[in-house]
Amino acid sequence: MVSRSATLSSWAIRFATGGVFSHAALVFLVPDPEDGFENTFLLESVSEGVGIANLRSYLERKAATDVGILRLDAPWYDAKLRKLIRGVMLDHVKSSYDFKTAMRIWLSIAFGARLGWSRIRKGRKSSMANAVRTAPKRWLPPQFICSGFVQYGFVELLRRVGLDPQLAIFREGLDPADQNGLLAVTPDDIATSSKLTWHFVSSYVTDILLASEEEIIEAMRAKSLAVTYVLYPQEGHGFAVPENSLSFNAIAETFLSAHLGGRCEPFGEDFRGAEFEVRVGVAHVPGLEKASAGHAERPA
Repeated sequence: MVSRSATLSSWAIRFATGGVFSHAALVFLVPDPEDGFENTFLLESVSEGVGIANLRSYLERKAATDVGILRLDAPWYDAKLRKLIRGVMLDHVKSSYDFKTAMRIWLSIAFGARLGWSRIRKGRKSSMANAVRTAPKRWLPPQFICSGFVQYGFVELLRRVGLDPQLAIFREGLDPADQNGLLAVTPDDIATSSKLTWHFVSSYVTDILLASEEEIIEAMRAKSLAVTYVLYPQEGHGFAVPENSLSFNAIAETFLSAHLGGRCEPFGEDFRGAEFEVRVGVAHVPGLEKASAGHAERPA
């Protein structure tokens, strides 16, 4: 998952990195009512440290928030490895967030310096370089920034199962042996990686989405990816109408369930009082066509 919001901290990160997104996390669990949870959960590294968050908290923020869900659709990345990476990263819950490393990344890029620890002024070492500990057959950094945590998880997964870590390097040209470089991967490196495919986009900035909808839809169709585009003409930078918010969450949850796996509840009365248009991809959301009578799909 990658995201950005209208907050000052998000703007500062995007300004410093020259990127579109300011945060990254791993989709940890999708809804499974039989096991007692009905939300999608994330594993992320934030200022409080590594922990678990609810995806709904991003989708329902009052501040304008854009959220994207990407997936590693590689033949070797099977159900067994998807389960294993959750364990690898869950093991780091309560690990600390590396503020010094994050600040060095932001300042380095903001002043046009090359993003690389070898360029830090001679005689100084990065906080991450000092923090990384080595143990026999295991690399265990005690601190992370958000996107570095995601990159570390995939590299550590591949090392443990004996596969080439290069299979899941998200920044082009990055050497898997460069431990500091791995931990300095940015949210935009993940968002633009050729090894990941986009599966879902939620945008609270209507004009930006409308301006790029055709390009996004055509690009996803060109790669034979499922894309569903739902327009809420009443809404702007956030949901002001509760009925619209409820319907969006229901559609998003069902889409994620269909394409990432897991269970979800039937729509029921979720669309009562909502005003939206399903412009593209009604067939990619099971049950949406029947439940959204009156919100007919029309050509993009």
